[in-house]
Amino acid sequence: MNATALLEARGVNQFLGGKQIISNLSISVPQGGVYGFLGRNGAGKSTVMKILLGLLRPESGEVFMGGRLMKTKDEGYLSRIGSLIEEPSFYPNLTGAENIRYVSRIRKVAPQEERLLKLVGLSEQAHKKAGAYSLGMKQRLGIALALVGDPDLLLLDEPTNGLDPEGIREIRQLILYFSREMGKTVMVSSHILSEIEHIADVVGVIQQGRMCYEGPLHNLSGEAELVLDPLEGEQAKEVLASGGIRYREQGDHTLSLPYEGREESARLIRALVNRGVGVASMRVEKQTLEDSFLAMTGERTVPSMEGA
Repeated sequence: MNATALLEARGVNQFLGGKQIISNLSISVPQGGVYGFLGRNGAGKSTVMKILLGLLRPESGEVFMGGRLMKTKDEGYLSRIGSLIEEPSFYPNLTGAENIRYVSRIRKVAPQEERLLKLVGLSEQAHKKAGAYSLGMKQRLGIALALVGDPDLLLLDEPTNGLDPEGIREIRQLILYFSREMGKTVMVSSHILSEIEHIADVVGVIQQGRMCYEGPLHNLSGEAELVLDPLEGEQAKEVLASGGIRYREQGDHTLSLPYEGREESARLIRALVNRGVGVASMRVEKQTLEDSFLAMTGERTVPSMEGA
């Protein structure tokens, strides 16, 4: 077991209609920070989050919260987790404030509707029927309801789904505030990769019910490469080899080598020119999080380019 994990699952398997939808899945959500749970639609994100919440019982495997084995209907376990799964769940004929008071009674905690609605930016809509809220307001109310009882961990399933750019930005800011200012651990799932890049410290990638990757975000992106198009190819290779610089040929007269920053690139170009090698062009290619994600899920990728 990972000693630093707040939430952990080991060897989880789940079937639906005789078909295996989660396969020997293990996941470890560290204490603190934001865990980005990436996967295309239908990859199994929502199913995994329901298992972590105890809403679905896996065929096999174990789930731990703070090192404690989760058991069926374990109220002590569930009291430490707030969640928003698939879409907000609330009573449309009640106001935002009334919804929070109702959920507070169910969870047997003191109602704090004013504080929670202010936290998610709904103070002015506190006494408006929740059914009349906009989509973004409904998402924020769902997050406020997840915060009832001051849980240690928030599980947010596609919280920006269907929102406009402004709504996405607001939810992103809330997630970062919960993590950085309130000290909460947040696990957020998404198929919008750019959103995870903005907020996550650690990511897990799921495809067809299997974990493809779990670890720091920066390890998922590939290393940058410097791509050169020398006019004198053979001579350029001699210069690189004499300097102990690794390179590979791309097949179109270009050479790729590790990118060591702008200053090193400038020194390399000067060395080539001083040895009589002209350079027609150069560029930096780097595999992004999206490139890595698409490669893991079997789709073709196109390197992003930065002019140099």
